[in-house]
Amino acid sequence: MYRAVRLEITNRAANIISRSSTQIISDQDDVTVIDTEIQDLPISFDFTKNLDQSENKDSGSIMIRGLSAETVKKFGFKFARVKLFTKYIGTGLPYQLLFEADVTGVEFKKENGTQCTLQVVGNVVKTMLANKVSLSFPEKSTFLSVVAGIASACGFIGYSAPFGKDESYIRLMSVTYPFGYSISGTPQEILDNFFRSYNLAWTVAGDNQLVFAPHFVESLIIKDYNVISLSESSGLIGLPYLKTQDYTKSVDEAVEENELNLGVKVSTNKDGTKKESKKRRVRKVGIQLKALINPAITPNSVIDVVTEAGITDGMYRVRNVSFSGDTHGSDWYMDIFGEDTGREY
Repeated sequence: MYRAVRLEITNRAANIISRSSTQIISDQDDVTVIDTEIQDLPISFDFTKNLDQSENKDSGSIMIRGLSAETVKKFGFKFARVKLFTKYIGTGLPYQLLFEADVTGVEFKKENGTQCTLQVVGNVVKTMLANKVSLSFPEKSTFLSVVAGIASACGFIGYSAPFGKDESYIRLMSVTYPFGYSISGTPQEILDNFFRSYNLAWTVAGDNQLVFAPHFVESLIIKDYNVISLSESSGLIGLPYLKTQDYTKSVDEAVEENELNLGVKVSTNKDGTKKESKKRRVRKVGIQLKALINPAITPNSVIDVVTEAGITDGMYRVRNVSFSGDTHGSDWYMDIFGEDTGREY
């Protein structure tokens, strides 16, 4: 199946005049567009999206090959932001956004023309390089009003909770702050500290929405979610396999049926007394699989895996997904790790 990439590069600091090796496709509003469906310009990429940006930031690289020396001189990647779209040619479907990220490094190399590699990190300017902010909320503020205020202060257009019907999320709806609530720091620090205190993971959707969800989902009612089917006919490559991952959760949270309790860490005080941690380690069963690139699958997606063997069939929540693609090579797949949802129908 033929595929194509559309790469949009925006310079935040100054006007950027970047051109392809063959023609100018677009050069307006400081945005340069490279479209491999129009130009025979090899582009390859690797990018990983994670459930929780406080633990692992989305990151990867983009390589553009075969650039002319003249074109290279016109690239201005300082504080640039990139959007990478993909599509399957001949299906009639338009380009879909695969990821959006900030350029943190650029490397040029002479090899069959000039090869340019961009190191990219998701939302690094927004969450790490921004100035510190201080937020103060009035008495009797609700959990959601604080979330809305934090999202606005950090530059997001809004927020969403894809697992809003999960029991752990519903319990948060009753949280209020009788004496108000205050928090300060960089956007990254504020997001990390606030959501970590409720054992929530946070990330950013492609439309610049703040997304938060439980680290661990409880029983899902599947009819409440948009489930994406993955089988051999819809892009599944080979057979998935079961995999375990270890996590930390509050001792106040119940250990689910599909989790193994690894215990609470105990330390010794100077006076010889024992002190138990407020966190416990648990081991959760999940699935690892490979499939053709599908931009609709992101962290927090619910996938339905169907195979002939049936051993790993079931519903899983995506915790992380890594995309690898090459318009002039064989790579065009995604690696997914998903957790068992403990589902109900």
